[in-house]
Amino acid sequence: MRSFYVAAASLLAAVALSVAGGCSAKARVSAENAIRETYGPLLDGKLDSVRCPPEDSSAEPKPFDCQASALGIDFTVHVRRTSGGVSMEPAGILFRDKVAERLRSEIKQPDGSAAVIDCSGAAPAVAARADATFQCRTTMNGRANVIEVFLYGSNLDYGWDVFDPAPPARAQAAGYSVPVPPGWQLAEPMPRPAPAGSIELRSQRHRREQQGGFDRIVVVPARLDQAMPPANPQSCAALAESTLPLLGAGATFERSVVVEGPIGSVCQFDVAKPVEQQHVRLVMLADGLDTWSVTCMSFGESPVPADACKQVVAGWRREAAQPAGAAPGAS
Repeated sequence: MRSFYVAAASLLAAVALSVAGGCSAKARVSAENAIRETYGPLLDGKLDSVRCPPEDSSAEPKPFDCQASALGIDFTVHVRRTSGGVSMEPAGILFRDKVAERLRSEIKQPDGSAAVIDCSGAAPAVAARADATFQCRTTMNGRANVIEVFLYGSNLDYGWDVFDPAPPARAQAAGYSVPVPPGWQLAEPMPRPAPAGSIELRSQRHRREQQGGFDRIVVVPARLDQAMPPANPQSCAALAESTLPLLGAGATFERSVVVEGPIGSVCQFDVAKPVEQQHVRLVMLADGLDTWSVTCMSFGESPVPADACKQVVAGWRREAAQPAGAAPGAS
């Protein structure tokens, strides 16, 4: 599975075909035929028209564009002659089968196996334009999920998000659980090992201007110096300062405050990470010798997701311990 930064890459690779050379008219017809043979099957045979200009017959002919129409979509095919024939690259249209093929290479199940992905729809292709979106379907962790595919711009750079259409009300890990706020879900497995006993949530609202940034909330069992109780204002401020090096270069302390939590007073402090365009709020929950950190993160210029963060902290509760090695899940 990819990291939570959504991948962006060229959606459609060039298709190279071997086409015999000849005079300008023959070359034009050959290019038109090649386009029909290549893209017709991807469009269920619904390629309405193809028209290419007369090709330059000079020793080094220049690339040219052909115009095509299908399903009410007008699109362009960039054509370039090569030593082996013709190279073609479509622009302005997305073929659902090609999108599904690409997603299968990127989206993996937690065990590393390929996900089953279905991008079929009412039409086999959609117009490729900035902010265009459509949905595919997959199953992750035994649950049906929706994949939203969207374009960042007309250059066909794309992103995708996996959404759980019916996220659980609570998420449980080793000895505790937290509520899943409305509009949030359990995060997809990360490529890095997650800390033992942790729960990771992410917003279902994608910040497209960040090309993949999601607000996230991570709950992790933590170890604290018992000489620095987090409910003490002075200790809370000192704890915030001591945490800065762990957050990476450029992290700056904003403020700390002691607030009421589900098991008494808790330490809450805010940190900014300008280099990564992140705002972070950490809340330390302590119950006797047991401590948990709740890290709430935003991306871009948006503030910390304070409401969701407050819901997770307020709704934290102890639970019966899960079996050893069990992954976080619904409760």
